[in-house]
Amino acid sequence: NSLVVVEPNKFYVTQYKGQPDSFVDDQMVSHETKALIEFLKARFLGTRNCHIWYCEYNSDEVNCRKVASHFTSANGLTHNKDYSKIFIADQKDIVIFDRDASTNDLSGRIELKAPHFIDNVKYDQTTEKVYGGTINNLMSVLKHKFPDESDELISGAVEISQNNDGKWEAKEVLSTSKLHCVSNGLRMHNHLVLGAGGIGYEGILVCPVVSDDRK
Repeated sequence: NSLVVVEPNKFYVTQYKGQPDSFVDDQMVSHETKALIEFLKARFLGTRNCHIWYCEYNSDEVNCRKVASHFTSANGLTHNKDYSKIFIADQKDIVIFDRDASTNDLSGRIELKAPHFIDNVKYDQTTEKVYGGTINNLMSVLKHKFPDESDELISGAVEISQNNDGKWEAKEVLSTSKLHCVSNGLRMHNHLVLGAGGIGYEGILVCPVVSDDRK
């Protein structure tokens, strides 16, 4: 689902699903319904069969190896300033690893609970924090399927950073019904920018940051 490039021909990639999608025509069950069933199975049965891969490529081939496992659906992926940390969004978990620059192995797994379902995550160079877009009420998303619009569909943004004690925290910094099914949220100087284009809803939402210390 997402990449972090560490050198021109070297990168990490998230495996979002445990099994490839099947597009075989089935008159009884739609592709969307199958995808929903697999999502619910992963969420409520605790299936964790997704991974993080490290890959290197040249003009002839791509070689990948598994560097982290035990994810429900590894989704967004980003890094910190010096690429010594790798962040993965896994539904309502944010997983942080130490990265060994010489071997590209990942270790020291830390798991944070996000306030909502988090999709993609991005590192912000200005604040040196990580931001992500969230879906705040999943059941309303299932009830009001695209392109249905409803004020019940709440999205937002989350901020991941270290507190004064050096502990990692994930806190909600935005909650809104102005844009539905947000798939990405990032900080751009003094604004939070949310987008849902991958879902199909039109437009982006740009919100000025009032204060770094309050919602």
